[in-house]
Amino acid sequence: MTALMYYFGVLHAYWFFNRFGVDYSVMGLTPQDYFLRSADGLFVPLMACSAVGLAGLWCWRLVPTMGAARVRALATRFLPPVAALVGLGLVLVALLAVLRPALFDEPLGVPGLALAAGVVALAAASRFGWPRRDGGRRRQRSWVPSEVAVAEWAAVFLLTSAGLFWAAGDYSAAVGTRRGNDVVAALPTWPDVVVYSEKSLNLSLPDVHMQRCTDTEAAFAYRYEGMKLIVQSSNRLLLLPARWTDSTGTAVVIPHNDSVRLEFTGPSASQGRSC
Repeated sequence: MTALMYYFGVLHAYWFFNRFGVDYSVMGLTPQDYFLRSADGLFVPLMACSAVGLAGLWCWRLVPTMGAARVRALATRFLPPVAALVGLGLVLVALLAVLRPALFDEPLGVPGLALAAGVVALAAASRFGWPRRDGGRRRQRSWVPSEVAVAEWAAVFLLTSAGLFWAAGDYSAAVGTRRGNDVVAALPTWPDVVVYSEKSLNLSLPDVHMQRCTDTEAAFAYRYEGMKLIVQSSNRLLLLPARWTDSTGTAVVIPHNDSVRLEFTGPSASQGRSC
């Protein structure tokens, strides 16, 4: 479970920082950062799986009140062929996603869910079996050795888990990108940050103003304003110009140490233009 959370957190971080054109590895994110990000990408999938499972259990509880024998007879007659056709179609969708991934760039999560649901449907069809008759008498299903049954259920479990893993990974990636879009949309309302530095940072960004302090006793000789702090991690700062756009914006990653000082002001507050 820890490894899964770490993996989903990495996917979330990759696509979040990719929204700003930044390689996530330069931020030096810690395992704790990945675990926290994974919660954002796993919350909805876990809720959906729990809701579907709970709904199935409630439906199963209602079966005895509707006549268990009749329901079982109908299920034995109609479920196997329907489940086999549906399951085969869903597995083919997942196979198509492997061969032509570009077809599923928008409907993220569909291939993984199709694989998981298709395998379950095929397993249900195999479990119930088609009613067979021999000389007018119903023939019993052939006995399956326990080793074969264990191997079958293990394969079903692995394939279903792989499908759910696939879908949750796609969802985590989509959430990371969406969180990046949310940051871009809300950027004007974020606090402004003024960066003071002992040495020149050589920043040449649109709407970012640099001022060299004239006070010879000042601990920080350079002052930069017009930026927003997005993320701080492992003594690294991800900064964006206040008017960052996809076409003109450039993201900046600078070290956060004793040679750098940050000063925050509200987006509507006036800033002093002196050191």
